[in-house]
Amino acid sequence: MSGWSVVGIDPAPTKPAIAYQDGGWTQIKPTALRRFIAEIAEGPTPTLIAWDAPLSYDRGDFYDRRVDKVARAWIKQHVSLGHFEDKAINARPFAGLPHWAVTCDALGLPFGTPPAGLQLVARGSRGRPAPRGD
Repeated sequence: MSGWSVVGIDPAPTKPAIAYQDGGWTQIKPTALRRFIAEIAEGPTPTLIAWDAPLSYDRGDFYDRRVDKVARAWIKQHVSLGHFEDKAINARPFAGLPHWAVTCDALGLPFGTPPAGLQLVARGSRGRPAPRGD
C-alpha cells in the first residue's frame, strides 16, 4: 500500500481509545475520536483505518450478529485443536459490546452521519479502496 497510511484504533466508551499510527501509540478520549477520524479523512494522505469494534448489526437479531456466531465457532474449533489459547480471541455478541456506541458517534456507523471524506471499502472491491477524488 505504497503512499497509504495505516491507523489502528481500539475504541472504548469509558476509557481512552488506543490508536496506533506512524509507529507510535496515542490515547484519545472517546468524545474526541470523531474529530481525530475527521482530521485523518480530510487529510492529504489516503488512510486505511483498522477499527476494533462492530460496524454493523443484523436487523433480524439486535443481540448477536451472524458473523460473530460463525467467528465463535471458528475460534472454538481452533482452540480445541491447540492453535490458540482459550480466551486469546474474542467475538462477543454485538449487544455485549458497548464500544459500538463510540462507532456510531465517531464513524457514523451503523447509523449516524460519517465525517466528511470517510468511506468504507465497497463490496466487491477485493479489499482495494477506491482512489480519492481530490
